[in-house]
Amino acid sequence: MDPSPSAGGASGGATTASSGGQVGTGGSAPGVGENGSPSQTGEFDPKDVSLLQQFAQWYGALYKTNIAKGQSVTADSTWAAAGFEASKAVDDDICTYWTAASGKTSGRLEITLPSSTTANLISIREAIELGERVTKYHVEIQQNGTWNTAPTDTSGTKIQGTVIGNRQLWQLSGMAAQAVRLVIDSAKDSPAIAEFSVY
Repeated sequence: MDPSPSAGGASGGATTASSGGQVGTGGSAPGVGENGSPSQTGEFDPKDVSLLQQFAQWYGALYKTNIAKGQSVTADSTWAAAGFEASKAVDDDICTYWTAASGKTSGRLEITLPSSTTANLISIREAIELGERVTKYHVEIQQNGTWNTAPTDTSGTKIQGTVIGNRQLWQLSGMAAQAVRLVIDSAKDSPAIAEFSVY
């Protein structure tokens, strides 16, 4: 396959590359100028501005307080060298990370949350500079002293997956939680988690 911009041809609305590196279709969407500006005057529609402001408020509120930050956290194993403790997954610093012991291809992190905690979002990040290692994981949530080993997000989907990668977000519907557990069922190498957060 030829990856060059002209491989698809230049007629009939085919995708073309401009000299500025932007990709276009030879025309423009209604209300959008040829150079990608929102309108001919370069102004955004006030309704669009209002929606963006509402989104910014919602987004800011969603990530306002990481209730897992600095909380008590345990792991079933830890890398032998100092600096890779379980606490690194809850320090709010994506440049540090917990790593399971050498040779382990599974692992578990468990965070004890402050009393009367309402969880709205779970965020998980691998130490992506080491590559995507996790191949299967799930989350468990303790409620009223009992572990729910198959909780669901707001869409009813079980909180589980085959890739964590740079970030996985799971939105919850204001779930009361006493503790949260990340269970890594399998990985290509020792799991390395940079963030395990609850908002």
